[in-house]
Parts: sequence; structure tokens; C-alpha cells
Amino acid sequence: MNVGLDFGTTNSLISYWDDNSKNVVLFQYKDAVSTPTVVAYEPSNNEFIGIGRDAISSWVNDYNVNLIRFFKNNLNKNDSNKSIEYTADFIRDLLRDSSDSFEKNVGEINNLVVSVPEQWQKQANNNGANNLLAAINQIGLPIKQLVSEPLSALAYFIWKNREIVREEKKILVCDMGGGTCDVAYCTVKDTLIKVLSFDGSEDKAGVYDLEQILTNIYKRQGKEALLASDDFRKGVWELDDAIQKDNVCKKIEENYPDYLENPDVNDLALFKFQNENVFSSDVYGAFPSIEIEITKLLDKIRSNYGEDLNFDHLLFIGGFSHYFLVRNSILSYFNMKEDDPKINIISKVDTRRAVSYGAALIAADQLSIKEYYDHTIVFQLINTRTKEIIEKNMIKANDIIVPNQVTWNDEVKCFVSNRSTTLKGYILLNGRHKKKFEKRFDVVPELAEGYCNIGVKLNRANVACLVLKNSEDSSKTMEVSLGDLLA
Repeated sequence: MNVGLDFGTTNSLISYWDDNSKNVVLFQYKDAVSTPTVVAYEPSNNEFIGIGRDAISSWVNDYNVNLIRFFKNNLNKNDSNKSIEYTADFIRDLLRDSSDSFEKNVGEINNLVVSVPEQWQKQANNNGANNLLAAINQIGLPIKQLVSEPLSALAYFIWKNREIVREEKKILVCDMGGGTCDVAYCTVKDTLIKVLSFDGSEDKAGVYDLEQILTNIYKRQGKEALLASDDFRKGVWELDDAIQKDNVCKKIEENYPDYLENPDVNDLALFKFQNENVFSSDVYGAFPSIEIEITKLLDKIRSNYGEDLNFDHLLFIGGFSHYFLVRNSILSYFNMKEDDPKINIISKVDTRRAVSYGAALIAADQLSIKEYYDHTIVFQLINTRTKEIIEKNMIKANDIIVPNQVTWNDEVKCFVSNRSTTLKGYILLNGRHKKKFEKRFDVVPELAEGYCNIGVKLNRANVACLVLKNSEDSSKTMEVSLGDLLA
């Protein structure tokens, strides 16, 4: 089976390609569209309990249970061994081991594509993707590729609208999730995607908004003591369920203009939560800090292009993009309305599923997405002919790189002496910001002393690796990750 996993900060979704219907299908783990990205462990011996809603239920029944959430963000840190463990436990239970897993209910996974934040893919060392890859490899799942979330959603967009992208189109992707808000400005032609500009925030997204709303509610009710309690964490999940109901969403949208005109008169009760009214001021009063952050993201994108920031389509993805206030902020920024023809190319139902759908399409080779590499990597190496030290571009920004395929350069070599070699050069981050490196490495015993051929490749985490090869025996190689050089 060809499977796409939208590995989200707060919720994860699984889709697969169905050969019979020639379509992407959502797999519902425990009959739910999405699964909370949380794991639970016994407090006494740290024994694994479960994931998702089962993990939350165990914790609600006993606050001593170790409930781990937001571990995805910690994958992007240097000290991330625990997060790798949590990630492996989560994905293993979701896809392979549990009686409700994908493989137990649908079939064996042959190709797996997993989405990652675009901001990870833009980092030269890409700790987050490398550590996610390590977790997947622990499980033994056949990973085909890690692909950025906006590109995965765009893959679904392309598949649904092939005729639209026969000519080059500019698309602004607004990925509004529970843990991150990301904006990517891209050009698309056929299956070639280029990310022109990107920015993201890991601080103020859907969960933060819920926490601020609940803080407003408890403060108004005189329950400040609950703000630092486990009951507050439980309340955030309950509030998330309550606020996503269609009738509540409709009320939030309908009352907003009147509230803006006269907040004192129009501070109406919107819905019931924990047997008490939630008022307009609780909800609307929590959003300004989110709106400021969204505006900052759009300002950064626009700062790269000025008045040239124009787009043919505006693509909303992520669960938080359902929220009226989020969409209203972005549309207001561009002086657009909901009925603008540039919007809703993907249906509102599919905004939440687009990333996993796109990943499944890539896994099934329904689309071959070509992605530009963002950095220029320059090494000081030995000219094969003159034996002089020269600077050589091994990868140039905006090159199209095929993953896991080594590009050898016959013009230069490196020198191995006393079982080690020194690699020196610099990287132009996003083609602009220069970062130098110089590091001595021990080489594997298989590499002979003397001159080695040198090449580069991108691994499945989109991280560049330098590859050394024996001049006399091409089967003996060694890889050095760019992340190791920059560490």
C-alpha cells in the first residue's frame, strides 16, 4: 500500500492510494478523521500505554500518567533523543502494531511519504527531518520521502486541477495548524514547484488561541487557580471539541461585525462550555495576538517582493484555517472576500486532509514532485589536474536535486591522510547568508589513504550529504552530513 502521513503537531492524519477506485482514501484510526499527536506512559515504570484519544483518556482518569504532547517540535532540537522515542512509539502504534493500526486493517505499507514543516526543509542541517527519519527507520517502515507540508498540499491541488497548472501559476499557501502557522509563496508549473518565500511561527497557532480563550473564561469566572492545573490542559481539549461545532462556528462568524461595532452592547453568549456561557469577548478578545502574528508572517513574505507579491490562487490548509477569524485576517490583509475566485480551489472539507492526500499521491507515484534546493554549498577541494586548492560549487541554490542520487564531480578530489580528512568551505543559506565551516573527520577503514573522489546527494530528509569514494574501488564510500559539518 502507498501511504501518506500528515504528521501534525497537534493532530495526525493518514491517507492511502486505492488502486481500485484510482483515488486517495482517508484511513480513520479508531473511526476518527484525525488522531491527536500524543503518547501516554505509565508513571511508575514509563511503560507505553497508547496514543491519541486513548492516551488522553488514560491521563484524564489519572493525572499521574505521563502524557506527552508537542514532541514533534522538539525533533528540531539538537538534544532530541526522547522526542525520537515518542515519535517512534506514536507512528508504530498508528501504522503498524496496534489492532487499530493501518497495517492491521488495510494492508502492508510498501511506500510511505511523511509531511514535515516547510521551515525544517529550509534549514541546512534539518535536524527535525533527520530525527523524524531516525524514528521511522527504528520502526522499519519503508520510507520513500519526507516532503514539506505546503508542497504535499500543493501535490493534491495539482492532482485535482491539472489543467490549471499547465501554465505557471503563483500560489500562496497558508498552512494554519494547531501548533504552527506557515505561509509559503510558490510558483507551480506541471509538477515543478518552487518555494519563492516562506515564513512560519511555532508559538501562536490554534492551540495557543484555545489556551487564550480558556484563560479569558476562567479569569472572568474567578477561576485563576485552574490556569496552572492539569484541569486547564484537559479544558483546552474539551474547548477544542466545543468550538468546532458547526452551529458555534456560525455564531462566531455572524456576531463578529456587530461585536466590532459595539463590544459592550453585543457581547453575546455564543455557546455553553462546562455548563457556563462563553461570551463574544472571551473568543474575540483572545485573537488579536494571533492576528498580529499572522500579519507579521505575511509582511515578511511581502517584504521580499513588495508590490510584486501577487498570486493566482490562495490555498488554505490545516485545521485552524477553518476558523473564521483566521481566514478573515488573511483575506482582510489582501483586501479579499470569501467569494473571491482565487479562493476555495480545495474544498473546506479537504483543507484538513490535503496534506495527507498529497503525501499518498506522491507515495503512489501519481505525481513526481520536483523541488528546488535552497542553498549553495561551496567546498575548498583539490583540483584533479593541477593539484591546487580551489573553491568548487558542489550544489547551487535553485538546482533541482533528485533525492538519494549522488552527483559526482570529476574536477575535484579530497585528500585522506592518517585515516582522516579536513572538509572546509561555506554555505550560502537560501542563496544569501554565508556560513563558513571547517571540520576534521575520521574516515571509515574502507577508504584508502590518498585522493578520494567526491560527490553530493540529498537524502530523503532533504539534507545534503558529501559522499567520499575510493578512486580505485567505487564500492567503498563514506557519507558526511552537512549538519555534521555545520554543528
